[in-house]
Amino acid sequence: MTIDWQLLDFGDEGWGGVLLDAATVTVTVSLCAWLLGAMLGSLLCWMQISGGRW
Repeated sequence: MTIDWQLLDFGDEGWGGVLLDAATVTVTVSLCAWLLGAMLGSLLCWMQISGGRW
């Protein structure tokens, strides 16, 4: 079994550009989710510590 490494090239015949785009989208979505979770967690923590009517 041989691996055709030319499929990973950047160009018309390869998937390198598509894979790089997919990796960029994955990292962007994960960073946005992390930021949203950090903001929501901080807000809920602040609400619990403040002891208001929440």
